[in-house]
Amino acid sequence: MLAGDLLTLTAGGTVERCKVGQVAAAVRPRHGGGAVLGVERGFALEDADGTVTHLEELWTDHGVRMNDGACDPDGRFYCGSMAYDKRPEGAALYGLDPDGTVEVVVEGVTISNGLDWSPDGSLAYYNDTETYRVDVFDYDRDAGLTARRPFVRIPPRPAVRTA
Repeated sequence: MLAGDLLTLTAGGTVERCKVGQVAAAVRPRHGGGAVLGVERGFALEDADGTVTHLEELWTDHGVRMNDGACDPDGRFYCGSMAYDKRPEGAALYGLDPDGTVEVVVEGVTISNGLDWSPDGSLAYYNDTETYRVDVFDYDRDAGLTARRPFVRIPPRPAVRTA
């Protein structure tokens, strides 16, 4: 991830390496081949031939990077960021529509780290690690993610001492 490389296993069993930037935070396949990626300061698209095109950077702060992402049932790619120093509320969750439009979906995130949908696609579950909870959103094709609320709270684990 922090090497900025995308690794691909070929049908012949070899691994191909493609440098996509300083960070390759998340990758999901595209319908027509290739992939959509969360890279250090935004998104990139890999075509079926392996050509990588970086979209416009979403921020200029070199202390923040993308961290984790997933696609909704209708093809939007969501990827959340985090500050390298893990500063509270220094990041956000972004949505990339298939037409290239980007929106900030959630602001004030610390470590965006986990997003997935219910089997019927009507709910999305989201984790900002430092909040010690999993939140749930309603999901709708037109509205995207709405009505964020806590789903489960996870008690912080006590620090482990090593000898």
